[in-house]
Amino acid sequence: MSATKTEARIWRELLHKISQELDPKECDTWLRPAVCRGTDGDVVCLEVPNILFRDFINANYLRLLETAARDILGPGATVQVEAAGGQEGLFAGGAPGPEAVEPTPKYHAAPSKLNPLYTFDSFVVGRSNSFCHAASRAVAQNPGARYNPLYIYGGVGLGKTHLMQAVGHAALGNGRNLRVSYLSCDQFMNEMIAAVKNNKTDQFRRKYRNVDFLLVDDIQFLAGMEGTQVEFFHTFNALYEAGRQIVLSSDRAPKDIPRVEERLRTRFEWGLIADIQPPDYETRRAIIARKAELQKIKIGDDVADLIATRITSNIRAIEGVLTRLAAAAAHLSTPITAALTQDVILEIAPEERRVSFSLDQLQEATAKYFNLTRRDLMSKSRRANVAFARQIAMYLCREKTGASLSDIGLAFGNRDHTTVIYSIGKVENGIKAGDADIAKVLKDMEANLGRLRI
Repeated sequence: MSATKTEARIWRELLHKISQELDPKECDTWLRPAVCRGTDGDVVCLEVPNILFRDFINANYLRLLETAARDILGPGATVQVEAAGGQEGLFAGGAPGPEAVEPTPKYHAAPSKLNPLYTFDSFVVGRSNSFCHAASRAVAQNPGARYNPLYIYGGVGLGKTHLMQAVGHAALGNGRNLRVSYLSCDQFMNEMIAAVKNNKTDQFRRKYRNVDFLLVDDIQFLAGMEGTQVEFFHTFNALYEAGRQIVLSSDRAPKDIPRVEERLRTRFEWGLIADIQPPDYETRRAIIARKAELQKIKIGDDVADLIATRITSNIRAIEGVLTRLAAAAAHLSTPITAALTQDVILEIAPEERRVSFSLDQLQEATAKYFNLTRRDLMSKSRRANVAFARQIAMYLCREKTGASLSDIGLAFGNRDHTTVIYSIGKVENGIKAGDADIAKVLKDMEANLGRLRI
């Protein structure tokens, strides 16, 4: 049943309202695939592709949806989100599950190339990576089904390799005797070159065209490698047509990889494209706690907070800092302190020197300038002077630390990220409009912060 014009109009108005408060990419990924299937009294009924979308939207956007619905339809409006076709699982109504098909027994691929620590159990799930995590688990349980290929992309050190290898571990451990091959794009290219040189191309092709799972890391390195692209194209086709699972990772979306044949790029887009964003504050704290536990490192909350605040976009750097802290503390026979942690952060991640201030420092400096306290900035007070100071402080936190909107909202009394967007927007609009008061405050604050710079 298709949505009526009235229902389509309601959904367009809802999307328009919500899109003003969300990052466009966030809105496109999670909300635009939804369809309004009707209204039942004050209830707006939305249909989304699967249960994964339903649960994520209910957990993260339902309040925003219902606020927008009340603006459009009245104060009693609510929103109900359902998976398409009453799906009870990510692959409901799709390809058969693992019990439906008994594959012919095959030998195990040697698991030596998989890091034993990179499993689903050791992966810390947060809002920034929950979609990739759920999709990875799904393809491990249902190889070659609905999401083939699975294409994971994101910045350095965000967990792409961890998830890919977790898929490999899960496939090898499910008792179905599957063949799993995990390798980097460079390795694929080097093996192909060696096969051509030694006249063993048939052996090379059999090796990779007869696996059940092909997991290729850093596929962006195919760029400009014409011969490798041709070989990978035929390998991809052979596996896809045989219903075998392909998982790829990259530091960018398929459309952004330069010098890749269009026929190969379109194949990357056939399945599911899932991006991993930098982890928010809560996820970083959870990662730090998990890694510290695994490495048997004792750290206090002040140290964990410092690491989570200063290293905002690279999980690998967090691991490096913890390892270095443990070694330094053992060598110096000293407990792990905030001062030692700061030194190690600058040694392990020198790029973090650009983060000269913590959120606490910026709040303190702003409060002092306005003759307020940090408690005032974190309070629910709407007094004009407090609200203006809070907006300035949020703007500075975003500009000076690069912290996520959710991190900043948490620091200001656990406010929603939409409030942070609004506050930052007010200051930015004032700057564009040439507001003299905002210009003076920011100039004075810059001078004050210069005296505090680390």
